[in-house]
Amino acid sequence: MGNDIAQAGFDPLHPSTTPTPIAPVTVASNDSITLQSDFNMNGTVDDPVAEGQQHEKVIYSYDGSKYEVLRNGTPFLTNVQSFSLSYYIGSSTTPTTSVLSSQFKDVRKVKVIWTQSAGSKTERQEFEVAIKNYRG
Repeated sequence: MGNDIAQAGFDPLHPSTTPTPIAPVTVASNDSITLQSDFNMNGTVDDPVAEGQQHEKVIYSYDGSKYEVLRNGTPFLTNVQSFSLSYYIGSSTTPTTSVLSSQFKDVRKVKVIWTQSAGSKTERQEFEVAIKNYRG
């Protein structure tokens, strides 16, 4: 998940061929994020991609009824009791869970927190990932 967030917005053809850079984030909520990149370097975000290629659009979402975090519809984390995403917009030093669509291009860092259980043990994970391709 960290790698997907860090690589979001990869756009090797900007500004030479594509005048508008690819927005790293196209959905940003407290329990879901959609990331995009141009890994096959053709100037667009293509999904589905050819076999063996990385997905250029990656969606992480939390299904609280099944206690799962999904990556492109496939379980990525299981036994997840809670999951939250928050976002650093532009130069802000305080993360927010409320991101307007006009701010998607300005997301520069994502904070991820979840609790996961295994038997009688519950563990909390927390990390922040900077978007390497942030152009703000």
